[in-house]
Amino acid sequence: MSQEDAIDVFQNSVLILYHNTATGKLKELSSDLKSYLYGIIRLKALENVRSSARTIYPEDLQSTLASIPDSPMEEEAGLVNVLKTLLPKLGAACRQLLEMYYYKDLSISEIAKGSDYSGPDSVKTQKYKCIKRLQTMMLEHISTQKI
Repeated sequence: MSQEDAIDVFQNSVLILYHNTATGKLKELSSDLKSYLYGIIRLKALENVRSSARTIYPEDLQSTLASIPDSPMEEEAGLVNVLKTLLPKLGAACRQLLEMYYYKDLSISEIAKGSDYSGPDSVKTQKYKCIKRLQTMMLEHISTQKI
C-alpha cells in the first residue's frame, strides 16, 4: 500500500468515526478511542488491499498477455506426446497407480482396498513418489530435447 493510500485510509477512518458518533451509532465504547479507531483503520486497510488486488492495470495486462504462448494447444500436444513416451518407462506399478487415480478417477481409499497397499497413506506416498519420478523424467527429457 502506498503512502497516499495509507493517508486516504486514515482520513476515511476518521470520517467513519465522526459519522458513527454523530449519528448515534457509537454510544458507548468497550475499549478506548484509539483501539476503536485502530480497528476501523485495520478494516479499511484490508478492504483497500482486497480491492486493489482485483484491479488490473493496462500495463500489467499487456505484460501478462505477452507472456502467454502463441499456440498453447501445440505446446500442450507436445507435452502429451512426451508423457506418452515416458509413461511406459515409468514402471508398471507406478503407471498402474497413476492410471487408477487420474484416468479411472478412483479415490485413494478405493485404490488401497483394491490393491496390495497397506492403506490410504501408503497409496498417497507411493503416488507422490511416482509423480516425482515422472516429473524428473519430464524435466530430463525437456532439457535434452526441444518439445
